[in-house]
Amino acid sequence: MKKLLILLLFPLMMFSQDSTLIGDVDCSGEVNSQDASLILQFVTNVIDSLPCEANMTGLTPDQLQEMIDMMQEQLSINYTGGSGNVDNLRFPEGISGDILNITLSLNTSLSYTIPSGKRLYITKIFSWSESMYIDGILIIENVGQNSYRDIFSPIIINSNQVVSIEPMNENLGTLYFNGLLVDEKEEFEGVTLQDLYTVPDGKSLFINYASPGSSSIQLIDDLFPSGVNIHNVGTVEDLMLPLMFNSNQQIDFNSNIVNGYLVDEDYFSSAGSGSIGNGTENENNQNEDGSIVGSPVDNSEVDGTRIYYIDNNSIMETDEFGSFSNTIYEPGGGNVIHYLYVDESTQSLYWAESVASNSGWIKKSSLNNFTPENVASVFDENFSVRFNEMWVSSTGTVYYSIGNNIYNNVNNNSNVLYQHSQTVYSFCVDEELDQLFFSDHGEVFDTNTGSSLWNNAWTYPSLVCHSDDKIYFAYGETEVSSMDYSGDNLTTIFSNTSVSNFKISDMFIFGDENPLFFFGNKSVISKYSSEIGWVIICPINTYNSLGYDAEYTFSIGVLE
Repeated sequence: MKKLLILLLFPLMMFSQDSTLIGDVDCSGEVNSQDASLILQFVTNVIDSLPCEANMTGLTPDQLQEMIDMMQEQLSINYTGGSGNVDNLRFPEGISGDILNITLSLNTSLSYTIPSGKRLYITKIFSWSESMYIDGILIIENVGQNSYRDIFSPIIINSNQVVSIEPMNENLGTLYFNGLLVDEKEEFEGVTLQDLYTVPDGKSLFINYASPGSSSIQLIDDLFPSGVNIHNVGTVEDLMLPLMFNSNQQIDFNSNIVNGYLVDEDYFSSAGSGSIGNGTENENNQNEDGSIVGSPVDNSEVDGTRIYYIDNNSIMETDEFGSFSNTIYEPGGGNVIHYLYVDESTQSLYWAESVASNSGWIKKSSLNNFTPENVASVFDENFSVRFNEMWVSSTGTVYYSIGNNIYNNVNNNSNVLYQHSQTVYSFCVDEELDQLFFSDHGEVFDTNTGSSLWNNAWTYPSLVCHSDDKIYFAYGETEVSSMDYSGDNLTTIFSNTSVSNFKISDMFIFGDENPLFFFGNKSVISKYSSEIGWVIICPINTYNSLGYDAEYTFSIGVLE
């Protein structure tokens, strides 16, 4: 909290009376991308101090964003999208390739060799007991500690390299991995590193994966000749976004084995700016920061309700019959979209967008003229993995939940409105009656009284406060119930327990007499009413786009 207050305490103070340069935290006499990098590491607790920490006083969120943009421009990291060709930080050679599902065991093979001219991006690993090796180098020890590994950024393996399990293990089990096999590009190289390493001249290094080790990863430079911690591995090897290093920078990986890739410094800049098409033949314009802004589908082409959703790290739109799919927005610079909310009264779209695992923005735009703007800066260690809900009041105050906390942005601060003992999964607000309800993994609570209204463990209820003074909640395998604000009159609305893999994670309701429900499910968008039953509208691919299992965090926005 101390570091956040340094950013926001004196937003109107631009310069001191003498020569203090706001934002010049490395004492170089100018504000540049190096300052932006140091500030991001500082506010996310990667480093504990700055050479000129006092020069952060008066730095506003907008100024910080300008510095981040400057850093991204220098690194030439642009996000460009299109069918079968997505050059981004996780899949820098694109996503046009063959999906692989490989099993290593005594009954199949102990190893897999990447074919000549190909490169493998491993996205999932599962085993009860085995370890995984690349060319005989241990990359993941004892996968069975957690049975599986959630890999946020892929492990990259070059042509003719060998993935294997330990042949000398007397109790040899089975290891399964899933991935994408793509054509290799000459200017690109996957790397597996350990100990002290210097980035070659003219190259940029991106680290996707770091194995658990006893020491932290350290950056060594003129400012920190003895090394400064930039990643505390501990027992957690997952990186939501890659660690990035410039040409000639020196890094000490110590005992940690890391995997990533080397590219020419201008590798991503070839994406440039331009436009791409989408499923509706609309044109989407790419900005200098790499973000892509599209135009909405004309009302004449929309059949019924308009629906907004996240797919492949893009904000998309369709209608309730799934008759089209249109890209509205794609973030640039490796940013990741985590949640969206539609404010029907103002025809505005709000969304959460991370710039690092611990920080990011809540942004918004008019749906009639899509122009993204920053609403609030957010710093929370769970931003990338536990941003679970958002709601906007009639006065424009944003409420959102991350981890155990429910926040609002009154006075442009991140104010903790309510703190729970467990992760807050969903919440809903009756603004007229000034009542707030929330759920965790299996209970629904009233914040005014602190009482539990409903309990069914590990069902992750998704809440809606409806106009008839009832709480509607979706839970389990596609089940919906309602109850009064007191917890009385529990009623089953809809139950479809015959299906699996369609857990409801977000819900919208229209109408009172015969309500129409819209659901964000684990792998589809769907709708239900007593007249039409349960109908799938369209599939989604949120798991791959966000880099983690979106079973309980997928969101939709609905506009009549």
